[in-house]
Amino acid sequence: SALNATHVLVPPPLSVQPYYLNFKTAWSAPRPDWAAATAPSDFEFALLEHGRTWALGAGMRRLMTILLTVAAVGGLAVGLGVRSRLSDAFAPQLNFRRLGVARGPLGFDSCRVALTLCVLWIHLNDHMPWRPVPSDSSMLWLADVRYGFNRVNVGFAVLMVDLALTHGHCFRRPAGLFAWLWGLFRYSARRLAVLAPMLGLWTYVYLEVFTVDIPLNNLLKSRGVRAWYGTFRSACAHPTHLWPSAFLVHDVVFGERNNCHNSDIFEGLFQTDVAIFALASAVGSSRRAAAVAGLFWVPAVGLNWWKESRRAIPYNGSGHRWYSLLPAALAALVVSAVLPSERRLAAWGVGRRRLAFLIAVAFVIATCF
Repeated sequence: SALNATHVLVPPPLSVQPYYLNFKTAWSAPRPDWAAATAPSDFEFALLEHGRTWALGAGMRRLMTILLTVAAVGGLAVGLGVRSRLSDAFAPQLNFRRLGVARGPLGFDSCRVALTLCVLWIHLNDHMPWRPVPSDSSMLWLADVRYGFNRVNVGFAVLMVDLALTHGHCFRRPAGLFAWLWGLFRYSARRLAVLAPMLGLWTYVYLEVFTVDIPLNNLLKSRGVRAWYGTFRSACAHPTHLWPSAFLVHDVVFGERNNCHNSDIFEGLFQTDVAIFALASAVGSSRRAAAVAGLFWVPAVGLNWWKESRRAIPYNGSGHRWYSLLPAALAALVVSAVLPSERRLAAWGVGRRRLAFLIAVAFVIATCF
């Protein structure tokens, strides 16, 4: 029944309030076959209070103050000539300068940019469906392009292996089991230390800013947004899940995907990276590592297929978890062993090297499809 021009009264027996963390403005009514359901995945109608204003809370203001202060101190120290690894890491002028500096071979940077653009398009297409695209629309092809990028994370896994092999440190065979375990621990800790600041900041924003300080008025317009900023967000905020997610071991501890948005794909890539390092450092040779990776490739594909089939969804090999990324990483390790060495490439002509570069970039990007 209508209360006024903008609000209606939802009969309590027909509606339930979802248990969304710090989000108590959405009500939904389940389908008739969802009798007594408390959190149906689909509903016949839903009401969402439209937030017209936003303001950063006290916690976010404190965080921004700390970050700006650290950046100002680091920038001032560099400006005065007081250089250290800590001041260089936080100095804004140096970080802006690094944005245009290559972090590896040109081919790798080109692939990284291309894959990142694919990810942006996927999220724009999936999470912002403000209105359906008519079937006769001239822009429908833009929505169809999205399905060509389902395996973009496989491309990131291939690129990750290539970057690790370029440095060559993963093939340093340690002397003994304990030395190998210590090296594996050090490698994992270094990789985690690199990812922790970024993931920590965005996990805080995910839990304490979205829907709390900034309303998401499109929450009910997208299944992905409703799931990630509703059910998954509540699970991520629980300390039992939050701490394993922070250390990127949630899947290892619980056998379930990471519930913290943006962290789940980094967890899958991190675990795959550590697994490839463990394999490469254990055998100590690129060719032996390729041989072992070839032996494990078929079982890895079978494990991925089995895991996906248990979820009652069509298998497409495009998941975020380690078993979905491991087959591509093992294949990249095998292919790397048969590629020509840098010394052999140097003997090639310019035209031949450029052709090889274009073919390599095309193959990496093709892993998205």
